[in-house]
Amino acid sequence: MTDLEIGNPSVLARFASPVAQDQQPDHASPVYHLKGTRKRQRDEILVPVDGSGLHIYDIKQPRLVTTYPVAPQTRFLTKPSSICKKTSDATQPLRFTYAFIETKIGVPSYEVVCYTEATSPAGETKRYSYPHHATRPEEMVVAIEVAMGSEYYSPGMLDHFVLLIQSDGTVVCLSADLSSLQWKFKPKGETSATRAQDVDGFKAEFACLCNFQNVEAGLLNGRQDLVAQIRDHSTKRRGEPQILCTLLSDADQSNSSQVRHRLSICAIWLEEHGSAIVEIDCWDLPFSSNPEDCRQWFLDDARGKIVCGDGRRVSVIDISGTVPRISATFENYSLPIRSFICLGHSHLIFLSSHSVGVLDMTYQSVLSSTPIAAGSESSFSGLKKRKRGAMNNTWGSFRLILYSAKSNLAVGVADGELISFSISKGESSAARSLRDSTLLDSLAKGPQRTGVSVQAPLSQRISSLDAELPRSSSKVTASWEKERQALERASDAGNVEEFENILARGLNIPVRELDVESHPSKPSKRSKTTSTSDSASRSGSQWDFEAIGRDQMLRAHPEKAEYALAKIFAWNGAMDQATSSKSADSEEKGQLTILFLPKNVLQWLVLSAHFSLSMLNRALAASSSENARPATSRDLVSSFIRYDPEMRLLRELLFLHRYLDAPTVVEAVRAVIRSLRTEDHGFHTTTESNDDTADGKKDHDEALLDLEVEEASRDLDLALATLEHGEAIRGQTLWQALTILHSFPSTTIVATLRDSLTTQEIIFLIQLLRIELAHGGWTSRFMYDSASTSLQSDLSDRAILLIVNLISCAVDAVNIAGWQSEAAVRAAAEDEEGGLPLSLRTDVSAALEGIHEAVFLKSLLGDFRRYSLGVKKSYDDGYAQYLPGDTSLLALEGLDRYGFGRNESKAPGTNAAKPIGTLDQSMEAKMLPLGCKFDHIARLRKVADGVTKGKSRRQLGQEISRRVGPYSFEKVRF
Repeated sequence: MTDLEIGNPSVLARFASPVAQDQQPDHASPVYHLKGTRKRQRDEILVPVDGSGLHIYDIKQPRLVTTYPVAPQTRFLTKPSSICKKTSDATQPLRFTYAFIETKIGVPSYEVVCYTEATSPAGETKRYSYPHHATRPEEMVVAIEVAMGSEYYSPGMLDHFVLLIQSDGTVVCLSADLSSLQWKFKPKGETSATRAQDVDGFKAEFACLCNFQNVEAGLLNGRQDLVAQIRDHSTKRRGEPQILCTLLSDADQSNSSQVRHRLSICAIWLEEHGSAIVEIDCWDLPFSSNPEDCRQWFLDDARGKIVCGDGRRVSVIDISGTVPRISATFENYSLPIRSFICLGHSHLIFLSSHSVGVLDMTYQSVLSSTPIAAGSESSFSGLKKRKRGAMNNTWGSFRLILYSAKSNLAVGVADGELISFSISKGESSAARSLRDSTLLDSLAKGPQRTGVSVQAPLSQRISSLDAELPRSSSKVTASWEKERQALERASDAGNVEEFENILARGLNIPVRELDVESHPSKPSKRSKTTSTSDSASRSGSQWDFEAIGRDQMLRAHPEKAEYALAKIFAWNGAMDQATSSKSADSEEKGQLTILFLPKNVLQWLVLSAHFSLSMLNRALAASSSENARPATSRDLVSSFIRYDPEMRLLRELLFLHRYLDAPTVVEAVRAVIRSLRTEDHGFHTTTESNDDTADGKKDHDEALLDLEVEEASRDLDLALATLEHGEAIRGQTLWQALTILHSFPSTTIVATLRDSLTTQEIIFLIQLLRIELAHGGWTSRFMYDSASTSLQSDLSDRAILLIVNLISCAVDAVNIAGWQSEAAVRAAAEDEEGGLPLSLRTDVSAALEGIHEAVFLKSLLGDFRRYSLGVKKSYDDGYAQYLPGDTSLLALEGLDRYGFGRNESKAPGTNAAKPIGTLDQSMEAKMLPLGCKFDHIARLRKVADGVTKGKSRRQLGQEISRRVGPYSFEKVRF
């Protein structure tokens, strides 16, 4: 958990009215789900607002869940408590919210209120109240806890109790609806050192109700004597207790420079007929603070730790042993910690006056931090607002309230606003062992500038590395300089074969000459420009990559790879006059273009892992005289499509490349989809004549006529190529791209599809995947006529995993907003009677039905095969030597289930043979029942002199009877 990134603050919600300045902002509290004696934190926060009411917000999907209004003269004096629980007599979970309020109408009055409602939108809200007569400051309520009754308590809506912890330490137990007072208890607060003294001078600051199993494993791990004491009390009552931990401090803090603190532990049994509370022990904590400090506490009962902070330092007290001790302390006067929440067993999310960060208490170090300079407009210019409106620049009263592990959000309350920070967790050490094992992973992990994230993605680190490394032209050797000059001459002349041979000698790759007659290359029927480049790209040699091995090529000769990429690819604006005259003249300026294509060089770039966007951008930046924009995955795939509209080159790239990223694969899918849709012609480019002859330019009408003729000729040639072999090539390209895309995580697939494809293209992809389901026979019933359904026999049985996963990701990529859009609805309902969702539901039902039937038929045929093999093996072992001539099992007549004849009147060796169609009805005993295991019993035995003889029927019957189980079923035939 060392790789953490804290996002910018975002506003989740604003309150109905601003929080009063005299109210403590940390009165907000999380909402819990109560099940038995265990509490689980929900993704909700309860915010009390004086004069407005209690507001519950959902932080996962920012919205106001419910509101309980109060009178304008109402003040909330302590943290409210809200729980949700599901009872047996209610279909929807019930929500109980408790608060301690003060109403100033004449004489101030205090009361505890309870709001009850169902979590459904139509739930009815009920209000209960209990007057609390607080005549002294010691009687004020400092904490509210909700405790469940014992497991023997009658279940129902009111099977829990409310515990009020007063400032003097007194615990008041009320019923769930505040209708009755159950009991009161005041702990003595005595320790071993103060047992003989008067210890009334203390007050409660913090209270927490814990589960007994967690306390036994953590808090009282080293005090088995206290555990035995609690279990001794439990034997007198039914059920395990709940443990109430109360933090006490000196009541009179005006005359002392240091405030002492204690921990009181009480066990509570809540039963239907009489409850009980017993004080177990009270410990002095080795932590003292100043009286004017604003202290904050957190109790981790499962690990036996107390985290306490006083604004100047944060200390972790280990109370799992026999004596409490301070295990870690972080003290930094330049970084005063005003608020914190626990992220794990040793990590804290802290808030200082100028930053929010993550603190590792084990090593007393700051793992990550985000600056929040109050009063500066620049610090809030890049906020990711989840709601409209600017955020207030008042951080003086900001306090952290909770951390949601599901949403990875740290939530706090400022003046009138609910603010969150996203916490991006890193991977575990096992998952990082391979990723963080190279020197490259150390890049961009040093001290960062203000506003720069601590952990940068790997792609950004590679791009930054390419930008900082010196260019190859500054560190070239004499041999490489000579070789580069020869390559320049070959590329200027357009001689691809010479270019490949020179580069192969420099790379020490052997070259094999190909027999042109045995490997004829069919000339392309494209335009003049394309056919010229295609004829130049063909050579009569092939590099022997197997002779040198892949490991020797990997990441070798980066300067030559950069030079080769610069010669193959170029921006239209960077092309010289000679080059642009050979390529398409009508391409828009700023498109990535393939000048010429040496196939062996491109294959070497792919196999050596040099063919990547970072290396391509580096090569383009080195070769271009002007500042060109970085190439994207769409530019790369589009350049292949413009050079080879038949997609042969793109198919070879997908089959060879092992390190393609998800955006490039999705762009390949997009290119195939656009080529299959008749209304899209994105790969067709309109050319314009750019020839300046000595006679002058052609007139406008003649130029347009030549333009239309050339475009029509190109479309006709492309249509002929598609009719001849284009469908198979596009199918192979699409299937390979989808196979590679399936290897990525589902979240990556959904995000990439959503960023790269439009809604109509995603829906078209879903239709293609449905067609693959139908072609593979997954959505066809087995009783359909095979002559009317053409099924693909080359699909693997595991192809359904790929197709279903991609369909699920494509449906998620459209999302709810996409399905509700007009274009998506029109595309989904095209040629569909019930729409695409209904069709997908039908396909899923048919596929599941087919899988169930296939499993059943497989087991049925397996029973046939197993029984037949058992009969054949038993026959071959024992009876074959007595048969003359044909020994086929199916040609025998009158064999019993053990392979012997029943017709004893026939002479030995005179068994008649009949074809399979003439078997009598007695043969059904040898073919059925299916699923029975055949008894493999040896039919031969050796006697004393070593002669092999057949066993008699009596011996076989005895051996069979020994193998019959005690509950088997035998058929008796008369």
